[in-house]
Amino acid sequence: GAREWAQSICASFPAQMRGCGFSFDFALSCGLAGFGGGARLAEFAQRAEAALARVAGKGGVALDQSRADAPVVDTIRAVRQAIDAGRVSLLCQKVLTVDGGHPLQMEFMSQIADAGSAPIAAGTFVPIAAQFGLLPLLDRKVAEMVVAAVTGDSTLPRTISLNVSLQSVGDASFRAWLIQFLKDNPHAARRLVFEMTGAAASKSLPLTHRFSAELCDAGSRLALDHFELDRGAIATVHDLMPAYLKLAPAFTNEICARKDVRFVLEAMLRMLRPLEIPIIAQGVEDIALVPVLKELGIQGYQGYAGGRPEPLPMF
Repeated sequence: GAREWAQSICASFPAQMRGCGFSFDFALSCGLAGFGGGARLAEFAQRAEAALARVAGKGGVALDQSRADAPVVDTIRAVRQAIDAGRVSLLCQKVLTVDGGHPLQMEFMSQIADAGSAPIAAGTFVPIAAQFGLLPLLDRKVAEMVVAAVTGDSTLPRTISLNVSLQSVGDASFRAWLIQFLKDNPHAARRLVFEMTGAAASKSLPLTHRFSAELCDAGSRLALDHFELDRGAIATVHDLMPAYLKLAPAFTNEICARKDVRFVLEAMLRMLRPLEIPIIAQGVEDIALVPVLKELGIQGYQGYAGGRPEPLPMF
């Protein structure tokens, strides 16, 4: 391991130096520290220097065995165990029309819990799940649960949306499983829309295009959420022709406060209008914003103004 590697260097380096003509005696010391995914480089260097201080001037190797990345390791284990043990639940949030506040669709989101049934914050587990390749596993579990919910509850809105990560879309085994799963559940598949972020879709446009075609073949559709206002995003829309767009909250909340944002949004809507792609505003927290959205030609809104995400009973 690392210790043996360092010891071999400490033992051989003085002999090599003497072979180069250095006649004085000296010893080489080495401090080692493990660098986990959750440790910052500065923390890693500090631990290595502390280990070196224990053997400085004496020669030899010191290994820092503290687990600076223990919280990350523990979170990875908790996420994996939660998925394997079925401690994944669904939250749902309605998307409402700007004209009358009628249900337009419902988005499903995942929530996972630790062994003590305490929820693990999405801001904690999603980045770590992404870093360590767990998103396909989570997305598969959520897709299974959403199909079960759609099949078991006839009162849900016609259109049901759920998120899918770029990591999952790039996983050929996940994609093959998902398409077959949708074909095995055609009635549910026809109601499902899979949402990718606009940035993710633009980053891997050929892959996203193939995934969109596969979804269509299985009866489902692709949409873009957290959609930002730039030329590249517009080109992505023309290429993918998504079921709808969800405007990023950062822009939604600036419509009234900043004239430049409103001007850009109006220009974008004019360009998209011939495509007849519905636009939904995300992150709407003030109901007073809804008439402005209607005036702009936006069809729906999602956010605390229309209700917070709520747990969905298991079916």
